[in-house]
Amino acid sequence: MSRAILEIGEPIIIEVGDLSEVLARLLGMRVTPAFDFGSAHYFFELDRDMPREVENQLAALARKGERNPYRKVHFWERTSLRHIDSVLPEIIQQETSLDLSQSKITPWGYSTREVIRITLDHLLSHTNKKVALPVPNWHFWLALETQFAPFEAYSGEELVDNFRRVANDDIGALILSFPATPLMYTPTQEQLMEIDHIAQHHGITVVIDDVLRGVQPLGKRDTVGRFFTRPYIIEGYGKRLGESFGSFSHLISPKDSTITNDLLGDSFSYGFGTSLAISYEKDTQRAVQELERRNAAFDRGVRKYAPEGVTCLRPSPSHITTLLQLPHDFGYSSTDFTVLAEKNGICVSDLADFFPADFSLRRGTRPAVRITTGRMDETSVYNGAETLGRGISILCGAQYGQR
Repeated sequence: MSRAILEIGEPIIIEVGDLSEVLARLLGMRVTPAFDFGSAHYFFELDRDMPREVENQLAALARKGERNPYRKVHFWERTSLRHIDSVLPEIIQQETSLDLSQSKITPWGYSTREVIRITLDHLLSHTNKKVALPVPNWHFWLALETQFAPFEAYSGEELVDNFRRVANDDIGALILSFPATPLMYTPTQEQLMEIDHIAQHHGITVVIDDVLRGVQPLGKRDTVGRFFTRPYIIEGYGKRLGESFGSFSHLISPKDSTITNDLLGDSFSYGFGTSLAISYEKDTQRAVQELERRNAAFDRGVRKYAPEGVTCLRPSPSHITTLLQLPHDFGYSSTDFTVLAEKNGICVSDLADFFPADFSLRRGTRPAVRITTGRMDETSVYNGAETLGRGISILCGAQYGQR
């Protein structure tokens, strides 16, 4: 296995266990990390507590020819959407204060990113307008063909001020996602309403990626979309209920929106609405608790060796992502640290990854990396965090030993 991150000035030595990894590194190929804190996907087993009556129902589906019904969720077979159409409003109304009487909800058998692409294409395809994007942010510019107009926003105040500067008749849409990734801030109500005012003044459509709303604690999941006049809100279920729902999203759009999903009849399996309703009812709280345990394990592990000045920022104990801030006097940039970590079997996300290529981190920005804890179990999270904390301690020149 890989050893801890090395001391400043040491040559990089990698201890590996088999020839394939050696060859992969010599050829410059990426090796699967021992500890993956870079992926924001959430692996969560939903089937453990499925009630017996549901098992019987699914068995009946199997006898009728349903392929592999015990997978509970799959997206390639024809079905009626009546149940899904009733389940989604219940979930949204239970968690948010949105007035759905002025909106319509469209389910999609796609990831959130794909639904955002479809939405932007629909809104802007017959124009030459760009999409305003506050950065650092998710890697929208890599996955979407839309032209972006990125602008820096390290806080709610900067978001308002810099959006005001870029807003003009050449901008057709603004993408927002809160809590902001990777900086973890959420603007105030006044700031959000000012953004809406600016957007309305210039005819800019606000598109909200609400994928992280569902990992907040119960009772604190209201959407920032409630502060906007005519928002398009996209949310997926993979972050809140695990990878089994990773290809399911919904779009909340104005009632007069012309966006439709012509493929709906082929997008969901028979019984999907039942699966979603049961999983939501039984696993919402359990998923929150599981994420809290994984985050707590990360905090314990990294603090076992890490020196003073290392902080973990997250909007709530159950948030799937964490901003790990390194000491102010840390001798490496975030990028250098990410490279060193990866060479030692730890995958983290460098803040530079959240900027387009022609942007760079602001000078004087405190070194930090984005951490996610959804891909590994609690024990692996702790072990990886302990290794990470030990490496930070060594790189900082701090005394090596348990605190």
